Amino acid sequence: MVRMESNFSPKVGLGEVLGTRGNLLIQGVLLAFQVGNVGKLHLGMHLKMQTPIRKSNLRALLQSIELLKAIQHTYFRKSSLIAGQMLHIHRFLQTRLLQVLDPIATDLETQVSTGRKGGWKVDAAKLNMSTQATVLCDSLRGPNARKRRAVAQICWDMLHKKQIREGDVDEINLQLRKLEILGSLQQLLGVATDCSFLLTSRGLLPLFFAGMRADWPHARQLPHLLAAVADAEDGLRAVGEGGLMPEGARAEFRDFVVGVLEDEIVMPLCQQIETDLRIHIHSNQIAQMKKSNPLKEGSSDLTAVLSLPPLLVLGTLVDIKEKVASYLDSTFYNLTTVTTHDWRTYEEMRTLAQDKYGVSLIETYLPTGSVEQGIDVLEIMRNIHVFVTRYHYHLHTQVLLTYTLHHEP
Repeated sequence: MVRMESNFSPKVGLGEVLGTRGNLLIQGVLLAFQVGNVGKLHLGMHLKMQTPIRKSNLRALLQSIELLKAIQHTYFRKSSLIAGQMLHIHRFLQTRLLQVLDPIATDLETQVSTGRKGGWKVDAAKLNMSTQATVLCDSLRGPNARKRRAVAQICWDMLHKKQIREGDVDEINLQLRKLEILGSLQQLLGVATDCSFLLTSRGLLPLFFAGMRADWPHARQLPHLLAAVADAEDGLRAVGEGGLMPEGARAEFRDFVVGVLEDEIVMPLCQQIETDLRIHIHSNQIAQMKKSNPLKEGSSDLTAVLSLPPLLVLGTLVDIKEKVASYLDSTFYNLTTVTTHDWRTYEEMRTLAQDKYGVSLIETYLPTGSVEQGIDVLEIMRNIHVFVTRYHYHLHTQVLLTYTLHHEP
């Protein structure tokens, strides 16, 4: 993928890199097939033998799934450049084939024409070879269509290789194979990166999400895992259109995935952020509380998850950052209403959430007390019986007057 990023750049000249770019496109598809086959074989053997998957192997299986979707996403991001240069790559490979085949076809045609001019009997095998070589060259002079590739491959398979050098035979086989892969690149890429096998292994999803929770920076790969889960839904859709799946199966699968995401990623993230905010604020307010040292104890990079864009989960958008903000808003509001004397602590936590995690929280608009001058309304409500005995309300001046029981003469 790194080589795709560096080589598929509009700043590089076209003529000198067509061969390299064609090889990169082919290598990406072949790599996807290899990774997918290893992952499917590993999972299939465990299902067949009814053997539990080790935790270390589970991480490797998750990485193989993420790698498949990362390869597919790389092709998608470079699709405009690939589409603009694919025709030139096809033509480049066809030209390399013709450079080898044209002399062979010309030589065979010359032998046949010489024999006819001399009145000799032309060997039928040589005549067939000349015809096959001519048709093979003609099929390579047009677009890289499926029928043309089929004709070229048939002619090459039928052509006797005795009069062709071994190195030329290997070169022609290689270039024909490249043309076949590049001509069906989109279909082959879709087959190679298909992860619909997760439909029969849905029980692994909670374990995959839990593994990401153990290493929050790894959660950046969450969109790739959800893209793999979407392949499973495509399989459900195809089966449902054939009438082989009960109604509501897709909705049930969608609810399952969203629920697992909420339980394994969203809620633990919300609770961990809330805990971190509390520890940070209380460590400054309580002198006896031990302050944590992130250099010695380590700290989780939770911003890696909060910086993710809204996730598309089987047609439903899930914004993790907004869910965290909603959770903190609700928690701080409810706790402020219960313990109004802690309003300043929650205001500081709200400010810290914005500064540290970039989570914008709404104001609670609850009465938080006075501005350290005058009478505190909340204190009045808590001690209303004392207030009514000490103050009287003056109707004319609209002010509160202190009431004393003893009057001086």
